[in-house]
Amino acid sequence: MSIADKLRVEQTERLKQLGVTDRVELAFALGRRDIALYAAAHAVTEDEARVRLRKQRRNGRVHSLSAGE
Repeated sequence: MSIADKLRVEQTERLKQLGVTDRVELAFALGRRDIALYAAAHAVTEDEARVRLRKQRRNGRVHSLSAGE
């Protein structure tokens, strides 16, 4: 097993020990970190980064008629 594989297994085990609330808090913290990194990399504010990321997520999506049923 490679070092990367061992680290992945250790991280997975640590995450399994977290409760639901802690996992949600971790997810939000990671999202905030990623927005800050995107903002820094693109020389924009965090608010502008959020707007850009939302637009990227919507690009290419087609409204589903079945979603309205």
